[in-house]
Amino acid sequence: RLKNSPMPHKNPVDMLKGMVLTLGQLKIPYFITGGMAVVVWGRPRFTADVDIVVELSPESLPKLASALEQFCKMGMIDRDAMKGALERNGEFNYIDADSDVKVDFWIAGNSPFDREAMKRAVTRETYGTTMSFISPEDLLLSKLLWVKKGSYRSMDDVVTILQTRKDSLDWGYISHWVLTLGVQEELQKAKIIEEALR
Repeated sequence: RLKNSPMPHKNPVDMLKGMVLTLGQLKIPYFITGGMAVVVWGRPRFTADVDIVVELSPESLPKLASALEQFCKMGMIDRDAMKGALERNGEFNYIDADSDVKVDFWIAGNSPFDREAMKRAVTRETYGTTMSFISPEDLLLSKLLWVKKGSYRSMDDVVTILQTRKDSLDWGYISHWVLTLGVQEELQKAKIIEEALR
């Protein structure tokens, strides 16, 4: 068993803190993204899931699998799904059946943007624990990519980030990647919505 292995988990925040502790003990690079990151860089909103991007290798995968299997009594993990996610740079899930809290682990991609996002992750004290979060700029850009795929919720998140962080964002960095990723139209729509809501 991992040192101080946490159990059980009754809400997403407790699950998040436990996962961060586990990843730290295993020295697996990660950052928190999704709704939890929107809460940090935007405004509070309900999220039932935890989204974490992780850098996994064939060597570190079984260590994480073993740690997740002992994480809590009602936890469910599929090692084959983990291997498949690593092979295709996809995702796998950890589910705490006792609380229905789900953690989506996303394998870090190897594109220039993916590598930059991992490098720019921001460490901060949140919920009484030191955690690594996707930067607000990279969160905005990743949400714009989801908007391009048709996610309406992601547009709400982009607008929220603009409302709360617009003046502090690195717009030189964002402008470069908006062009590279091809999300100019999505950003323009978000800016229009944000201005209309003022």
